[in-house]
Amino acid sequence: MILKVLGSSSKGNCYLLMAQDDILILEAGVVIKDIKMALGFDFRHVRGCLVTHEHKDHSRAAIDLHNMGIPIYCTKGTREALELPHKASCIMVPEVTTVKIGGFVVTAYKSKHDAAEPCMFLIYHPEMGSMAFATDTYIIPYDFRGLNHYLIEANYSMKIIQDKVTQGLLNMKLAQRIIKSHLSLENALKQIKDSNDLENVILIHLSDSNSNAEEFKSEVQKLTGKPVYVADKGLKLELRRE
Repeated sequence: MILKVLGSSSKGNCYLLMAQDDILILEAGVVIKDIKMALGFDFRHVRGCLVTHEHKDHSRAAIDLHNMGIPIYCTKGTREALELPHKASCIMVPEVTTVKIGGFVVTAYKSKHDAAEPCMFLIYHPEMGSMAFATDTYIIPYDFRGLNHYLIEANYSMKIIQDKVTQGLLNMKLAQRIIKSHLSLENALKQIKDSNDLENVILIHLSDSNSNAEEFKSEVQKLTGKPVYVADKGLKLELRRE
């Protein structure tokens, strides 16, 4: 299984999970041209696109993909917020629905973000094992033990936020919005600390101004003892199940 990062920031989020005969798009927050180019303009093996919520940096190309016949998997609230035609999207109900998408098995869980009905996903494929995909949520209230891979947000650190507020570089209202809508490094560390079966951790959606990529990577490596990657645009990574 190959993970390809097309974008992982407030400018746009999109990831490709590419197995031998199955491709799953995670988020559609980049322009459709970028997705087409990344796939070599070949959508024959694309089984669907998961969208966590309606904000443009996660859904920009959702309508374009729908118009191309690619199933969009999201919650009812996200579908309505995006104004996707009812018949077009495959609705996933958080904490209830598990669906098979080609060779992928996907379960949706509620997340905590300032959107209509956001969710996170647990994804399984025999070529990579299990992966949790969690972004744009200030907490993960689930015990995802036994995972092989974590694709997890580490948007900011509380220390950076507090220092910037103290120095007058960040107003309190915006700081509170960040804290109540995105996952901090500290909460990401709490979430993965007991994940003993991990093969690797991929940190996603780091803030341009409230994170430190090398420091975050080092902290997660120190905790897990596993390979850790920062999902910079262009990252291509093999995901294996040992």
